[in-house]
Amino acid sequence: ILIEACAPTGILKNIAYTNLLPARALKDERVVKREIWLALGLIDAEATPLPPPSGGEGVVHREVYKNPSFAGREDLLDKLTQALKSDGAAAVKALRGTGGVGKTTLAREFAYRHAAEYEGVWWVRAESRDTLNADRIDLGAHYVSGIAEAPDRDQAALAALDIIERLGALKPWLIVYDNVPDPDAIRDRLPKAGAHVILTSRHDKFHGLAAEVDVDVFEPEIAIAMLLDRTGRNDEAGAAEVAQALGYL
Repeated sequence: ILIEACAPTGILKNIAYTNLLPARALKDERVVKREIWLALGLIDAEATPLPPPSGGEGVVHREVYKNPSFAGREDLLDKLTQALKSDGAAAVKALRGTGGVGKTTLAREFAYRHAAEYEGVWWVRAESRDTLNADRIDLGAHYVSGIAEAPDRDQAALAALDIIERLGALKPWLIVYDNVPDPDAIRDRLPKAGAHVILTSRHDKFHGLAAEVDVDVFEPEIAIAMLLDRTGRNDEAGAAEVAQALGYL
């Protein structure tokens, strides 16, 4: 069991150990005790889960809400649904495409429609290390009081993911990492279990980290129909011109 930062050497170098540093960063005695008991095989993670989040079960992040204007992406929603369900409780999917094609909107719609199927739904702003840490720490605060005051933000954010991985909940969490700049930005910052993860990114390669789902512009007829519906007009030719000028976004 590792309780202080160090690099094991000699005969200890190749021995597997339990890292207590993230748990200690929380300054929550019950979390540390639970990790020690798990390491010693005295309890089972599924039989002894952490208490439900302080906000009650079914926590849904404020960024997840109904979008009355959502339309035209049912095929991608179905594809994403099947992909996440087929990969079990540690699925990671990347919605990739150019700016403005609707990756974030698609992720939000999926999260809103499927919220009841998850232990909770969380939104992480992935564009910078600071926002990555802040939003994961906010997630951990639903389980451990004081995590937001932990002096080491990196360790606190890792501890929050560790909590999700070890919950032993009946349903996984859904966590959206929005606006990921590149795979290296999140490579060691994703939960390894206990959650389905959706990434949105303009980056085109996530090999080995996530299965990619391409999000493209709308088909012309769909873009035209959406413009007519939202404007309440019947000028199909005019709508076609506008849709083409907008690149069918």
